[in-house]
Amino acid sequence: MALEATKGKLDTRIADLSRVRDTLKSDVDRLSKTTAQLSSGINYLRAETVLYRANEVLSTAVIDTSAEQVQNELLRVISETNRKVLQRIGKQGTEAEMLWISQADFQNATKALQQYNGSMVVRIVAHENTVWNEAVIAYLEVYPNKQIFAKGETIARTTINVQANRGSIEPVVLQFLQQVNSIAVAKGVLSDPLQGTVGSISGTELFNVVNQLEKKGGIVQLSAVSLADTSVAGPLEIKIVSLPVGE
Repeated sequence: MALEATKGKLDTRIADLSRVRDTLKSDVDRLSKTTAQLSSGINYLRAETVLYRANEVLSTAVIDTSAEQVQNELLRVISETNRKVLQRIGKQGTEAEMLWISQADFQNATKALQQYNGSMVVRIVAHENTVWNEAVIAYLEVYPNKQIFAKGETIARTTINVQANRGSIEPVVLQFLQQVNSIAVAKGVLSDPLQGTVGSISGTELFNVVNQLEKKGGIVQLSAVSLADTSVAGPLEIKIVSLPVGE
């Protein structure tokens, strides 16, 4: 009887352990399935992440067309841009070709470089939206290079009635900056195809300009002055000078 009682307890214990095992196995299977779903979701989101937008400038370089090996210089620019793409997708250090430019496009750009006497600006531009881990299909743009603005040159001026615009100075300054941008583009500075801008001003600098104007009264003249010699390639860097009219 004692043996039968012991056997009964063992059978019950084994049954309990079997149920626990089955429960744990079910939990493991469920967690594995959840992990797989999460992994799949992450990969999907990664695949749908747009790394480069259509018409986004991947790189800009200036090539001296008097160089004997113009084609090699262009290949160097393309190779450096390919490395930038690899770095962006986390594959730096490899020799993978993630930047695709058609042979016809390359030959046309080379021909333009060889026929021009001087330096030319070369831009490599994304042809279409490119998602994670896809090769970037791009095209080449070439422009004759020249200086557009000299360091210290005043690009544009305007006057502001500070008292009349008290409390709304920032929109007036932003409108002036748009005017500066339009002048620079009209004179030949290449703009960002996505933004239409030739440069930028930091939020801190904009705040300082607006703050200085708010402290003044009367009519103030704003001048946008180039901080450096600026060529076709840009970018345009400026400082904004404000002086009371009459000084």
